[in-house]
Amino acid sequence: MGQGDSRFMTHVANGYDRDIRACVKANRVEVYEERMATKANIGLNDIAAGVSHNTHQKKNYVTQDPGFTTIKPGGFFGFAESGPDGHVFVTIQIGPEIPHANVQVYNDTNVLVDNQGSLRNVKYKKI
Repeated sequence: MGQGDSRFMTHVANGYDRDIRACVKANRVEVYEERMATKANIGLNDIAAGVSHNTHQKKNYVTQDPGFTTIKPGGFFGFAESGPDGHVFVTIQIGPEIPHANVQVYNDTNVLVDNQGSLRNVKYKKI
């Protein structure tokens, strides 16, 4: 379990169809953005016309594991973490992607990654 004031327990539930990795911290997790340039095949006519075929894809990643916990589909995990201002930050990783980075919630909140991969608040008994 996470560290912190044991009076507060932030639960993360997995309603998604595959494993998720969750992290709940009192401070923000460092998430880095990598822009990957890709080039398409460029024809001579495109070069002469000055057409650029560069596209950029964005990928978020964490370079070091800052305490993520794997949660199986249908499962949940309680993080005993509390922030000094009454908030914690939830970060969710699904596969190599991090669709939810440092989402600020109140201490002792329950969140669910639903079947679409969205993050939403839920009541404890509904997890």
